[in-house]
Amino acid sequence: MGRKQQKGQGGRGGVKSSGQRIEHKEAFQRMNFLYQAAVLMASTPVATNRKQESTTLTSEPSANIKQNKCNTISGLGRFYAHTLRQVERKLVLRSHPYVKRTMCKYCEGILLCGVTASVRTSTRGKNTWLQTVCKECQHAKSLPVMHGKELHAERAAVQDIGK
Repeated sequence: MGRKQQKGQGGRGGVKSSGQRIEHKEAFQRMNFLYQAAVLMASTPVATNRKQESTTLTSEPSANIKQNKCNTISGLGRFYAHTLRQVERKLVLRSHPYVKRTMCKYCEGILLCGVTASVRTSTRGKNTWLQTVCKECQHAKSLPVMHGKELHAERAAVQDIGK
């Protein structure tokens, strides 16, 4: 004679716990880390050495690498952002609109106001537009500015559903 298995105490037919299970939790944590690392690398100032003997390219590859050292940190930030986009595409995940707005679609750099991007507002007709220009690739991104309108992801009702 076997024991009866009660519901809620394990097994496949048990009652689920009150908390919701998040799918791809590890992937979202990795994407969060990659975004934070990309922002850190994009915002870190690079100390350049002003005492370079020659600015011409030499035949030694190591000398060429030393001369182009100033772009390594922003390049590393773009690599992290590219890896973030790859994880997003492979698992078909969606980022928050704020994350999408702060990434350049062409060079995949992080757009930080005054550091890696210049931001301006312009008026075309009745509408006001926010124009962000990437300093790496010179690509412009325009977003409408609508006063008093909330984004769908920022509404309180949507945030309550996610909890």
